[in-house]
Amino acid sequence: MKKTHFKLLTRSLEADVEPQLIFEACERISNKDYRILLESSEPGTNGCQQSMLLLGQALKIEARAFQVTITALNNNGQAALAIITANLPGTLVVKASESELLLQYPDNRLLEEESERVKRVTPLDAIRQVLSILSMDDHDDAEKLIVAGVAGYDLVDSLEVLPAVDFAEGDFPDFIFLLSDSQIHIDQRSNRVEIRQIIFSGPNEQYQTGKARGTINAIESIVAANNSVSGQDLNNHLSATQSVD
Repeated sequence: MKKTHFKLLTRSLEADVEPQLIFEACERISNKDYRILLESSEPGTNGCQQSMLLLGQALKIEARAFQVTITALNNNGQAALAIITANLPGTLVVKASESELLLQYPDNRLLEEESERVKRVTPLDAIRQVLSILSMDDHDDAEKLIVAGVAGYDLVDSLEVLPAVDFAEGDFPDFIFLLSDSQIHIDQRSNRVEIRQIIFSGPNEQYQTGKARGTINAIESIVAANNSVSGQDLNNHLSATQSVD
């Protein structure tokens, strides 16, 4: 039996929904500080073709220079962090707790050989290592492990030697990425909705599984209540929301 570090619960529905309206309707069962709506379209098409709603996040991966901090954002994230800590090279780990992991990556900016530069380790490898460890490289559902976020301009300073600058108080990290454990995939082309919940292996796995099933049921109810909404309905909803604000 193949060893896995997470399991995936899914429920597929046939529904014609507006992604932004679903995103707003799911606010009460989302991580309000870390919610992401991603949309894509094919060249030559009119409007969005697919949407990914990342409602809950297990981990936050944040880099500043050559230090990367991985923070668990919920109990499920703590289980993921324990797996990562147990499998990362010990030479990278500066400090570890059940809710946070501090990593130090080497400064390899001065490598001159192109072959060495291509293979060098950088803070960006933290993202690759997290995904590789949690998916075990060959997990059937590995593509469902989604990391999304933003990178700052100063990220390039960890790759190339640049002139020093004075950092203002409250400066933005080099990057912040989030590992999602609660997702909705909407395919507007086929009017299919897939609800996904990811549970990482750990001592509270059974409890997390029950909680995830409850979240799936709640999302299904929201999708059903907003099935076949029109663009005008969406505009009316957004106008009403802005009026309240």
